[in-house]
Amino acid sequence: MSKLQIIMYHYVRDLQNSRYPNIRGLSDKNFMKQIDYLEANYTLVTPQDVIEAYNGGRILPSNACLLTFDDGYSDHFNTVFPVLENRGIKGFFSMPGRILEEEKLLDVNKIHYILAASDLKQVWMIFVDRLKAILRDNNLPSYEEYWENCNLTSRFDPPEIIFIKRMLQVELPIKIREEFTDWLYEKIVDVPENVMVRELYMSREQMKLMKKSGMVFGIHGYEHAWLNRMTFAEAEDDIKKALDAMHGIVDKDGWIICYPYGSYSKQVEEIAKKKGAVLGITTKSMAADTERDGVFSLPRLDTNDFPPISSKFKELQ
Repeated sequence: MSKLQIIMYHYVRDLQNSRYPNIRGLSDKNFMKQIDYLEANYTLVTPQDVIEAYNGGRILPSNACLLTFDDGYSDHFNTVFPVLENRGIKGFFSMPGRILEEEKLLDVNKIHYILAASDLKQVWMIFVDRLKAILRDNNLPSYEEYWENCNLTSRFDPPEIIFIKRMLQVELPIKIREEFTDWLYEKIVDVPENVMVRELYMSREQMKLMKKSGMVFGIHGYEHAWLNRMTFAEAEDDIKKALDAMHGIVDKDGWIICYPYGSYSKQVEEIAKKKGAVLGITTKSMAADTERDGVFSLPRLDTNDFPPISSKFKELQ
């Protein structure tokens, strides 16, 4: 077997001195400690190394490790990029295309900041009270039915947070959940959306600079939606729009897809391959094995699985 640790990162910043310290992220100090640990215990490989390993042109070292950074946050330019460039590490980065094309705050990030801007007890009370009214007014199933039917298990979040995320990301009808998310954001978060957009995401120019320095970019959908819940035509359109938005940053041929929410399916794989993808990354929590896992369904572990946060990665091999 050829094991490959693929590690997933999102927010990486000076959390204590940031606008919302409770955002679920990795501090800059712990990021440095983690990179120290990984360099001492693994061989950090590039996305191209992994692609070549699947094509038979390269054998990965037994302790191979690939770093991946999702969602296109400015953290990745300001905090991550200088560290990787200084150490000669080539990371993989992905951004939903809508950020560049429309300069909109993604719903997934609105939800993150709704949860980070106040304590969970207060957010929960506001959320449930409003949710029950929405369900009643729109003749939808009851709160109790949704709670019963949602999968509320997670390695990192309590059931209340999982329920909020599931309802706002996928369970409610799309128009209702978008309006509900906007309402919660305006009520709980004290930063206007246009300000948050400028602060939160990388610019096209920053990504081009990173690419010039050897960092690799792929697509993360256009809407950051569940691709495996779309029709074939919807998923194909989303991926096409993502590629168009990332023109000049992601090459049209030989690109990598990072499935939003890990939303892999055989149908999504078929579409991605048809449009020139050569590698696909999920969020399934385990070490990858190039002899077991398909090139379009590679699992990843989380930064929180590794020191200095924890050593859970040992349980997930």
